Amino acid sequence: QTVSNKGTGFTFGQMVYTMPGAYTYHVKELAGTDKTIGYSTQEYDVTITVTDQNGALTATADRQTNDIRFDNTYTPTPVSVRLEAAKHLTGRDLNDNEFTAELKDSNGNQLQAKQFTRVPRNTQPDKVTAREGDGTLDFDKLTFDKTGVYTYTVDEQDGTLGGVTYDTTSHTVTITVTEDTKSHKLVASVAYSNGKASEKSILFQNTYQPEDVLVELSAKKNLTGRELQADEFEFELVDDKGNVIDSEKNDKQGNIQFKPLTYGRDNDGVDDCGEYRYVIREKNTGEKNVTYDKTEHHVTVTVSDNLQGNLTARVEYDPTNDSAKDSSTMLVTPTDKADKTDGDAGEDENNPTATPSMVTATGTRPEFTNSYIPPVTPAIVKAVRQLAQTGVNTPIMAVILFTLLGMGLTVAYSVRKRHAVTPRHGR
Repeated sequence: QTVSNKGTGFTFGQMVYTMPGAYTYHVKELAGTDKTIGYSTQEYDVTITVTDQNGALTATADRQTNDIRFDNTYTPTPVSVRLEAAKHLTGRDLNDNEFTAELKDSNGNQLQAKQFTRVPRNTQPDKVTAREGDGTLDFDKLTFDKTGVYTYTVDEQDGTLGGVTYDTTSHTVTITVTEDTKSHKLVASVAYSNGKASEKSILFQNTYQPEDVLVELSAKKNLTGRELQADEFEFELVDDKGNVIDSEKNDKQGNIQFKPLTYGRDNDGVDDCGEYRYVIREKNTGEKNVTYDKTEHHVTVTVSDNLQGNLTARVEYDPTNDSAKDSSTMLVTPTDKADKTDGDAGEDENNPTATPSMVTATGTRPEFTNSYIPPVTPAIVKAVRQLAQTGVNTPIMAVILFTLLGMGLTVAYSVRKRHAVTPRHGR
């Protein structure tokens, strides 16, 4: 016979015996097709002994009913959940495998760590600009075979990308697993929160902000005829619109240093990347007996972002097609100035990352050359006239004239210097 259970038990139909004897039966459970059931493999032999007692047949079984037991297991169909996370970077486009997020259980144990991949530009929203980027990641699926509430956290790992601010938000994921009694399948619902409010999904937001670059333009002053004095000549830095943006004077050695030009790039609309043209020229302040240099030196500054946290600048003095052949490197003052003590060794040759931002300069630093011509004294004029009357030829007169001018310059400078250092006394 084959019967089905009713509740926790089952009953075979009535057995009729007409003759005495021993009757043996084999009882086992037939495996079904329900994959959620673990069927029993237990089997039992039951012997029924039939005897004739004064014309009446009696039957006795060698097992009691409760001796036959089939144990089954029930496992509902598991459910799997695959958690995802999104990334938005403001300030530049995103690259594959730059950022990592980790999945932890309720005890803080790391279960998985995955890296974000860049979302192709043609599949990103139209509103995303060239200075933005999106990314996504998928964790390996989580499989549940029991009902219950499971809690996880998803965090972004801190990294070392230059100019990048990392998202410290910790996202809590709550997965509630229940059973569908009709299909005997487990069902999972997922809820997200960021510690402040619920959210529809996991999103990490990062910003990229490069350091400003400072460029210090300079020039050189040369003076012939006498010694150069500090702050004696004035020079202007003019932008491409003709505006004088800085005016500086020379030092005693003839160096001219303009105030630093700051170029920046941020996420609030400032973007100084590009090309800038300037002119450095000398200002004629009307100094007597001095010839001024009217040369206008052109300077081109090209600012770009190395996308590693720094803006870089290329400076071309009097740019020509061959200007790149004469190149050098200048250190630039970083905007992120660290406190330094007298014992700081400066640049670490063994650690390139410790080197300040660099500005590449090509061409030759502009030079302005002025001449000082001493005033012609009556004595020199008289001497020249007398020489002319003697019939001295022109080349010899020229040599004598320049010699006299030199002597006059020397005497004038000596007297000027003596008066400058000698106190004045009253009578």
